[in-house]
Amino acid sequence: MEPRKKITMEELSREINISRSTIHKILNNKGRVTEKTRKIVLEAVQRHQFVPNKAAKNLAKNRSYDIALIGYCSERAPYSLNGILTGFRRGEEEFRDHGLHASYAISEPGNPVDQARAALDLADQGVDGFAVYPENVEPIRACIEELVHRGKIVCTVNKDVPGTPRQHYVGCDHFKSGVLAAEVLGRMIPVGRDIAVLLGGTGVEHLDITDRYAGLKKKMERFPGVRLLEPYYHDGNTKTLANHVERILSENRNLGGIFDITYELDLISRIVSTYDNKVRLVGFDLSESVRNHMISHSIDAVVFQDLPTQGYLASRFLFHSLESRAVVDSPRTITKLEVVYEGNLEFYI
Repeated sequence: MEPRKKITMEELSREINISRSTIHKILNNKGRVTEKTRKIVLEAVQRHQFVPNKAAKNLAKNRSYDIALIGYCSERAPYSLNGILTGFRRGEEEFRDHGLHASYAISEPGNPVDQARAALDLADQGVDGFAVYPENVEPIRACIEELVHRGKIVCTVNKDVPGTPRQHYVGCDHFKSGVLAAEVLGRMIPVGRDIAVLLGGTGVEHLDITDRYAGLKKKMERFPGVRLLEPYYHDGNTKTLANHVERILSENRNLGGIFDITYELDLISRIVSTYDNKVRLVGFDLSESVRNHMISHSIDAVVFQDLPTQGYLASRFLFHSLESRAVVDSPRTITKLEVVYEGNLEFYI
């Protein structure tokens, strides 16, 4: 005799034409259902020797797992939050039947204190897992320390906060993203030409930028015939940045390329498009406006870091850590990097 094939909750629901949520209620002995419905469900369970899967067991034991995404909407790169949110919500949907519940606290730019306060407020309300997409290292550093002290699970997303007891980081390797950008630029630009470097900041608050620049410099050692100019540091004044870009385009006849990590790629590409030259522009990340500039050939390539996957992996890490009551051993999950050109743009946005 062949062994009885196990039936899934979905198959059981279709067979008896009763929703999965109602079956959960009956298995958990919660909520109001008619005796007729209860009888149909229990007879089907006995007939199929149905064993609830892990998700159903969690619900039957009234287990719930409360997590939160603590983020902010960047003025320079609003697409970053949107991508992370998309992935985090995908994780929430995937594990909802396992008892996962997600909250969201999104602060306005320039309010890192509000971001920290929102996280601690949610901790007071019983949230046990936090994915933090930090605006600034301080005061988020103190916030993460307090959350972990309270026994919460914390992972940082996209941007790490060094020196904190956070249990996990989900994001790309920014140093390697700079290496990848250098490989693109080094092969695009003829020997004897210059590369202008535009940076969005320096120091502990901009480790992603400094790491990318370090990766660029290291890899450009393989291209000794191409010279890196001294970097320009963007102070947030877009008019000053625009004037600098226009000046190097008009005055440096030896300019072969621009390496941008100011998160003002849209602005820079508009300026580049007004000059009839062969200057190559390479930056990071994708948005609708960047897509349009790539189609019009004012941006030659971007390094893509897959923000939705980062958000999804953060929610998955928090769920599994809370469910198993143990944090995974690895301190980091590094997401893949890819170079996007106009020719493969349709596969990314």
